[in-house]
Amino acid sequence: MRTILAVDDNPTFLIAYRVMVPKDSYQLATESPTRALGIISANSRLDLLITDLGIPELIEAANKDPDLKIILATFQPQHIVDVTLKELNCQKVRAAYLQKPFEKDELLDCVRKLIGE
Repeated sequence: MRTILAVDDNPTFLIAYRVMVPKDSYQLATESPTRALGIISANSRLDLLITDLGIPELIEAANKDPDLKIILATFQPQHIVDVTLKELNCQKVRAAYLQKPFEKDELLDCVRKLIGE
């Protein structure tokens, strides 16, 4: 089973991830940004990180693991995401953009695109 870590400083989005991600398909953990940094640094078994663009330290930490895929869920427009990925030296092939607010199907399409079912 694929492992996903969803991180957001807004508890509403953490609840949304828990509701939207099917438990029979993925193992999901939701965390605050502070706790997530330690998890990413210590855990090489994560398949996917879902995080807000406003938490660049998580993107930098995730970028150290070339196998870890990233979904950037943000209110920012696509061109801002592209600039940020370039600044953080994160390859777009490992990352997907998800515009907040999002629907369940949009989230799951991004997840499947990056890590399958």
